[in-house]
Amino acid sequence: MTLRNDDLNRFQSLIRILGECSTREAAVAALLRNAVKLVNAEAGTVAMLRADSVGPPDLVFNHTCGKSAEELNGICLKAGQGLIGWVVSNNKPVIVNDVAHDERFFQWVDHESGFQTRSVICSPVKADNQIIGAIEVLNKKDGEFTDEDLNLLQMAIFLAESRINSLSSLPPLASEQHDQQDYQRCLEAAAAVTSRLLKYREIDRLRDDILQLLVRSTKAQRGFYIEVQHFTSDRILGRLIKEFGADGQPPAAESAPQPFNLRKALGEWFQEISSGRAVAAEVPKSGENPPELLQKTGAASVQMMPLVLRDKTIGIIGLVPAAGQRTVNGPEMELLRTAAESLTIAFEHQQSQMDKARLEQQVLHAQKLESMGELSSGIAHNFRNILAGIIANCQLVQMKYHDHGEMQESIKGIIHLANVGSELVSKLMKFSRKGETRENRTVFNLVEILDEIYQIISTSFDKRIEIRRNWEETIPIEGVRSDLNLLLMNLCTNARDAMPEGGILQVSASVDKTLGRLHLTVSDTGCGMSDDTRKRIFDPFFTTKDPGKGTGLGLSTAYGIVKDHDGDIHVTSTPGVGTIFQVYFPTARAKGAVAHEPLFQITPGNGESVLIVDDDTALLHTLKDLLLNIGYRVETATNGRQGIESYMARRPDAVIIDRNMPGMDGMSVAKHILQVDADAKIIILSGYENDGPDSLSPQLKEAIQSYVVKPFDITHFSQVLNDTFNGGQEKQQAGV
Repeated sequence: MTLRNDDLNRFQSLIRILGECSTREAAVAALLRNAVKLVNAEAGTVAMLRADSVGPPDLVFNHTCGKSAEELNGICLKAGQGLIGWVVSNNKPVIVNDVAHDERFFQWVDHESGFQTRSVICSPVKADNQIIGAIEVLNKKDGEFTDEDLNLLQMAIFLAESRINSLSSLPPLASEQHDQQDYQRCLEAAAAVTSRLLKYREIDRLRDDILQLLVRSTKAQRGFYIEVQHFTSDRILGRLIKEFGADGQPPAAESAPQPFNLRKALGEWFQEISSGRAVAAEVPKSGENPPELLQKTGAASVQMMPLVLRDKTIGIIGLVPAAGQRTVNGPEMELLRTAAESLTIAFEHQQSQMDKARLEQQVLHAQKLESMGELSSGIAHNFRNILAGIIANCQLVQMKYHDHGEMQESIKGIIHLANVGSELVSKLMKFSRKGETRENRTVFNLVEILDEIYQIISTSFDKRIEIRRNWEETIPIEGVRSDLNLLLMNLCTNARDAMPEGGILQVSASVDKTLGRLHLTVSDTGCGMSDDTRKRIFDPFFTTKDPGKGTGLGLSTAYGIVKDHDGDIHVTSTPGVGTIFQVYFPTARAKGAVAHEPLFQITPGNGESVLIVDDDTALLHTLKDLLLNIGYRVETATNGRQGIESYMARRPDAVIIDRNMPGMDGMSVAKHILQVDADAKIIILSGYENDGPDSLSPQLKEAIQSYVVKPFDITHFSQVLNDTFNGGQEKQQAGV
């Protein structure tokens, strides 16, 4: 958006009129008259806070302009009453184009004045950075009020506030002609600053143009802008982003900005700036806490104004006055304040656009992760079938050739490698959030895992890495202990790998009782990440490490574990500074410890007949041989319909059905069998868990005897069969 010629003329006229005002009241009245013309409205009012109110200050209409508006003069509103009261109480501007449908609008005011309000723009008015009232512009003549109208109104308010502040802090202008000229010059510069807010879309160009304008209009020796980075609570960093000399040009050898310790750079002024207060003072030559940044430049005095966004200082705009110029309470400070407010508005707009874009990216990323989760589940199904066949064949060989020592050792090695593959599948399933059921969760003290991880990393990590820890004595959490152990180890090793030359690894955990959640933080001072890398770190198989040094599953596994525990994980990172992972979990009440399940021993059968239905013929034949070797009679079927026919013809004592088969799947087979034989003993095998038995219908879940996840161990599976034939009061719902 650019200003029209009519708008520019009105602003020039407002600057001239404000310069002639000798009281606050005159400046506010001039603001109102010009604001009504600026946005082409029918009328306008200004309500000011009453200092003599008992309790919360009341608002009184004491400036009016336009049709029937004079009837409002003197009317008083209670604190927060009406749209204008809401704006003052909340310190926020509003646009309402249909007041009849806004519950904040106070109809009684129209009743008293005889005015019929249709639409409103309302914005706070401040003096010395404190709200003193609000201006309300009513009824757009040629349509509805827009954001452009609100921007024009706020530009006019900026100019008026500069004049209002000057009238409260200086002697009468008529007594010092040079003050009058200074304020006129600074008012014109303030108008130029606010007009640039509407001119530029790029924040860097806006910042540079405003800074150059400040240097030229104040005849300062130097102007500068510092970016503030809140990395951690005890590490506030700054970067000198831009600097201009008296000629309006940057230094001849301008280099890339480097981060520095803001506390040391600002010295005794750090607390003022970080609290959102301006600084105008001489630069001390010595002292206990000198401002190192300014001492190095040889500046005699400085004027600095913080940019405060959402109660946090995000930047500092400053001037180094030329020799002999004043630094305290001068018109330059009001111009600097206007510049800081304009830049803050621009940063807030940029932040809102970035938040919108980030939200869109998060939605796309979530969709991508969901697709990858489904893909990983499919991979896991096929891979688990392969692993189940390998393990089953190996255990069959172990049973048949138990006297061959060398062969037994080789078989053990194969089974070990198959188990490694099974662990890889488990990681993929964690990413797809289909790996654990809630029945496997326990409530325990997270500190036990934190202490265990600390012992491991403090003895195994590079001694150049300083490990800091901070957690409470008791942090109850409900979850899978092994998963949370893996989560913490993955985050810590990721931090270690980011600090090949050493650094600080900090792990902290606490319970926010107010929000009812657990907050876990793992931070490092390593190489950091670019935005592109940070956006991809949770993608499976994505890694920045050299080939052979990482699978790319560590952080995707961490993401899956966090989500599986109803938590959230966030990461912030700055290249060259470090990375922070923040994890949030719901808290749980402490309960007693849960005993570990005992290991199963192979349990032989007693000649019971078993039907196996599975489309994977390799696994089918291997499982048949295993069951024959441990004392069962076995029949097989390679598809669902053949399985139903075989069951109807032979009525076996139990039927083992693969869940995921082409054509008629295992669930359909089980339902058909149960329709003709409600007492049928059914065991479901699955390599594609889909949340395990919890995804079954309640009727089917109740009817089946067991649910076993591939790959399985024959010792465990033999126990499942034994329980099926010998009462099976407690059904087996197992996952290996």
